[in-house]
Amino acid sequence: MIANNEEWVNFVETAIKGDNTGIRMVSFSTEDTTSPNFSDLFFNDGYYYLFDSSSDKQEKQPFLFLLTLEGRFGNLSKDSGVVILTNDNTLTFDVD
Repeated sequence: MIANNEEWVNFVETAIKGDNTGIRMVSFSTEDTTSPNFSDLFFNDGYYYLFDSSSDKQEKQPFLFLLTLEGRFGNLSKDSGVVILTNDNTLTFDVD
C-alpha cells in the first residue's frame, strides 16, 4: 500500500531534473506493527543513496539509476512492478 504518492512523484520529478532532493519512507513489519522501519532515499549530485534504519552498517553507496520495472508475475500472472536502485539501466522485468 502506498500513501502520499504525490510526495513520491515530486521526489522522482525533482531528481529527473537533476535537483538534489530526498524522501523518507516508513514501513511496518507484519510481525511487529509497533516498530517502524525508516528508509531515507536521497538524490544528490547525480547519484541516488539509500539509508535503511534496519541495517546494522550504513554505507554511502551511490547508484546512477532509479528504475521502475513492470511486467506480469505470479501464479495468476498479474501486472506487477518494482522500483530498484541500480548502476545498470538495461535491466528489465522478465519472469519465465
